[in-house]
Amino acid sequence: MLLSRGGGKRRPANVAWADDDMRAFKKAVEPSGVPLEAALAVYAAESGLDAAASSGAAWGIAQITAQTLRGLGYPHDGPTFGTLSVAEQAPWIGRLLKSQVAYLGYIPQNAVDLYAVNFWPKAAKLREDVIVVRDSKDAREAAAYRGNAGLDAKKKGWITRDDLRLRLEKFDKLPALVRAREQLRRLAA
Repeated sequence: MLLSRGGGKRRPANVAWADDDMRAFKKAVEPSGVPLEAALAVYAAESGLDAAASSGAAWGIAQITAQTLRGLGYPHDGPTFGTLSVAEQAPWIGRLLKSQVAYLGYIPQNAVDLYAVNFWPKAAKLREDVIVVRDSKDAREAAAYRGNAGLDAKKKGWITRDDLRLRLEKFDKLPALVRAREQLRRLAA
């Protein structure tokens, strides 16, 4: 579900990036080793590729929390990050991806692996199929489940890689993602 700056529900914007934005994104993501198409797919599911997207707790294309932004060295608050353009967010997204790769000890090679590390890094690092559990003794994990219970379509009490895959599939034909993939191919030619 995408949210507006004020935290209200909204439909994904019909986002289109300028070529300079895509070039900046590509330049920032490539050094991490994460496939560009995987990053685009995950961020389409997170924000509709809208640089101004916000859940009220996370901001921008990659839906980065204030705590994570501070850890990346971002000098301002989360809402300020949500006012930046794609090109301005790109270096921070690059830092995020590099830190995720360093934490994991491997490079996510597909969108599901990248989504897992965005969602719950501990499970991604261990390459576990179950990402978070509703009744976990870890309060943060249980809160992560509650905050994303909609991903558990079968109401089984846990969110798996298959649940993440289904979420990504729902956004696969999002016009912003389709345009971004075409733009990426055009710029590579």
